[in-house]
Amino acid sequence: MKNTLHDIQEKLNHGFYQNEEHVRLCIVSRILKQCGWDIWNPSEVNAEFVAIPNEDRTKVDFALFGNAYTPSVFIEIKSVGKIGANLASVERQLRDYNRNNTALFSIITDGNNWRFYYSQTGGEFSQKCFKTFSIQDGDLDDIEISFYTFLNKDEILSGEAEKLANEYLRLNQRQRAIEDSLPQARRIIQSPPFPSLPQCLVDLVEEKGFKISIDEATEYIRESQSKKDAVQQPPEIVSPPGRPPVSKPVHSPGILPPLIRSQSELIITIAWKVAGISRDDEIIDSHKAVDSMVISLRRIVEEFGEGLIDKLKTVQVRGMPLIIEGRSKSYHQQKLLGFKHYIVVVHSSNQDKVNIFKKVCRCLSLPDHFIKVKIND
Repeated sequence: MKNTLHDIQEKLNHGFYQNEEHVRLCIVSRILKQCGWDIWNPSEVNAEFVAIPNEDRTKVDFALFGNAYTPSVFIEIKSVGKIGANLASVERQLRDYNRNNTALFSIITDGNNWRFYYSQTGGEFSQKCFKTFSIQDGDLDDIEISFYTFLNKDEILSGEAEKLANEYLRLNQRQRAIEDSLPQARRIIQSPPFPSLPQCLVDLVEEKGFKISIDEATEYIRESQSKKDAVQQPPEIVSPPGRPPVSKPVHSPGILPPLIRSQSELIITIAWKVAGISRDDEIIDSHKAVDSMVISLRRIVEEFGEGLIDKLKTVQVRGMPLIIEGRSKSYHQQKLLGFKHYIVVVHSSNQDKVNIFKKVCRCLSLPDHFIKVKIND
């Protein structure tokens, strides 16, 4: 899909898509095909679907059917750039489409901007939006993950897409804005004019459309720091019988015990100062690469808060979310993260793990060198 998205991005940048039909055929249909939908089968991808019987004017541009009886997705398509001023009107259209035949998801797109709605939840339709992105302005890796997570036919039929969408909506929007803004605020205060952390947090949250007071910001920062300080030692990861116990060594920068260095497949360095955290680099060099990966993720979640887990769920590992909920069915494929019942999917090559941590950095809006991963051949 990455090549398809890059091609679409280039054509958007050059203004190739001139009308709604261009968007329908040359963007939406291509993406649906990449997501596993049979675009040549009208019983699966139904164009101009009559959502409300006896009202010929109420036609959905695309209705996707994972089974023969109920629609899985409604897609309303507009010309490039034609959503913004008309968003409320288009949302009302989709709300009306879902009155008689409620789809799991509803999507509004002009080819560039995509808005995903969880139709089957309660409340105002505008409040059902759980995911938005722009192909022109967004990171194509993240956009690819979003399409595979929420529009892939198999993910929808398995229920995984609905589960993740529901989790996204459960997060308090205001709280999410605060959680997402704190790491950025910590970075900003390291540069002129060196604003205070609470004031910087207030300003960033306001940019996201929410208001918090200085006192609220100060209290949130204090609670966030208290949670970090309360973590003395992460829970142990139990090794299989016959294997040495897994530990979480923290070394001085650049100094690695020779024994561990010779055994480890993956050496991970977390440069905390890159995130505006006054702490020396932390080197995680466990007996096995999967342990280094899991411990590193756990340390990052401990530092930035459990709200980060919802972002990490959007990172894909061989077609699966990096983090899922449930109990591990296979030791070789999954390991407990240490937070409640979250599991890290670790069935991936070392090079895959390098790419995973790059995506983790993007989830945090931090540069790639925040997490340095070395494959020890």
